[in-house]
Amino acid sequence: MLIKKILIGIDNSKYAENAAKYGFDIAHKFSAKVALVHMVVPMVMPYNNTADPLTGLPTSPWPIPPALWTFKTTRQKPLLKIP
Repeated sequence: MLIKKILIGIDNSKYAENAAKYGFDIAHKFSAKVALVHMVVPMVMPYNNTADPLTGLPTSPWPIPPALWTFKTTRQKPLLKIP
């Protein structure tokens, strides 16, 4: 059997460390190329309709700083209020 390429999955565990050592030993014996894939557990976040789903950063209808979200007249009546 001729092995040309080896893909090794690692995840910062002792098992992955042993698997990587074993994979590199096999690669050395067969003069094969090695590729590493770092496995991570996906982060699951609760749905929040006030935050961007990709970044988790708060969103607003306009790019207005929160300090300016409430505009007032001289009579102190709000002209525009964004929740």
